[in-house]
Amino acid sequence: MRSSAIAWQELPGATSLFADYLYQPAKTIRFYGRSFLEPEAYRQAALEIEYPEARRAALVEALASRNPGNASLELLARPGTVAVVTGQQVGLFTGPAYSVYKALTAVKLARRLTEQGLAAVPIFWLASEDHDFEEAGQCWVLDAGSQPVRIAQAPPAGARIPVGPLPVNGRVIEELGR
Repeated sequence: MRSSAIAWQELPGATSLFADYLYQPAKTIRFYGRSFLEPEAYRQAALEIEYPEARRAALVEALASRNPGNASLELLARPGTVAVVTGQQVGLFTGPAYSVYKALTAVKLARRLTEQGLAAVPIFWLASEDHDFEEAGQCWVLDAGSQPVRIAQAPPAGARIPVGPLPVNGRVIEELGR
């Protein structure tokens, strides 16, 4: 399989602001206050956040109802701990690859902040209440010849419902076997 790299600014729809943010951060620093290229910038930004303890307790309680016994939530409950938060719409087989990259980036950034002396935990949320089945119910995979193949699940009959709790049907599993 042959691979090649495409610069972000060459992607269709990429704005000059986006390209400047990535490649010429001095042009955009006035909009964002700091450059993502500076490792210390994340720590500085985190230290500026004031999060009321009552809101922190409510957040931890809500997350603990879905993730009981999670050690990260015990850490998040402590005053001064920050959260690196990101999320994504649900998708068939995790959705686009960047969904996984976003989660891993949150883990890595939380680890880096902790190493710098600022307790941090990663939080990745899934928009499972999304009703956009057309987008969430499909994915692209490579076949045995390294050609892209679209795999899609048929939408449920009836009213629009959240896609998160829908099971993967047998047709999708059969298509994967090909």
